[in-house]
Amino acid sequence: MTQERPRIVYCTYTNRIIDFVRDGAGETDIQAIARLKGEYGTELTTLPAHEAQARYENSFKTPVQEITAEAFDDALNVLPPEDWRRGRGAESFKCMERIAGAVTSIYVAVANRYFTFNDHIRTPHDQCCERVMAFIAAHPVPTTTAPEAST
Repeated sequence: MTQERPRIVYCTYTNRIIDFVRDGAGETDIQAIARLKGEYGTELTTLPAHEAQARYENSFKTPVQEITAEAFDDALNVLPPEDWRRGRGAESFKCMERIAGAVTSIYVAVANRYFTFNDHIRTPHDQCCERVMAFIAAHPVPTTTAPEAST
């Protein structure tokens, strides 16, 4: 059985890509781990590059959380929004600056409530709305409090 190349040394404790297995120089997975464990510890494994990248990015994805209208507006105005959409009774946009790989912050406004989560930059508007609607179904009462109006 042939292993997929390139192979990556990956730290399962920190969810970080450490180095390539230097198979062009005849290095095996075991030798690569031995070479790096003194500096990075024993929580090392080897993975195909695409799997290491997916694990790394997944470690930055977050569940939906409710935010204030002000936080939504701040995010909308800090950088030009990416993929700004309206539809399904909601508005969504993504921060153009990535957190890690293809993961970015996604913002959704629906029914005068505001939300954010981190996920893949190409997550479609409809899927963003579905995730937020599932959150709303589980949390029908807003989880943030609006500032009280001054009198």
